[in-house]
Amino acid sequence: MSLEEHDELSRRCPPLGGAVPFYYCRTVNSKLPCQRIVQCWSIKFDVEGWLTENYSQEEIEKALTPDTRSRLQKILEIVDKVKSGREK
Repeated sequence: MSLEEHDELSRRCPPLGGAVPFYYCRTVNSKLPCQRIVQCWSIKFDVEGWLTENYSQEEIEKALTPDTRSRLQKILEIVDKVKSGREK
């Protein structure tokens, strides 16, 4: 299976509340798949097989490991990045 093979498929995204293409789901996490990719797409195709064919074990673990930061922590990190970018 190629990386782009399923890009045109779409389904409802639980976090976003609307339909999104598979392309979005495979790139949303800093060019890595969304944490929910297996949960959301396994009813459409063998997404676990697709993952192992297209990503290293380290990349899969990084993508699928839950983010333990709170929403506030994430927002503050983004603000810090924006601030540091403006100060340069």
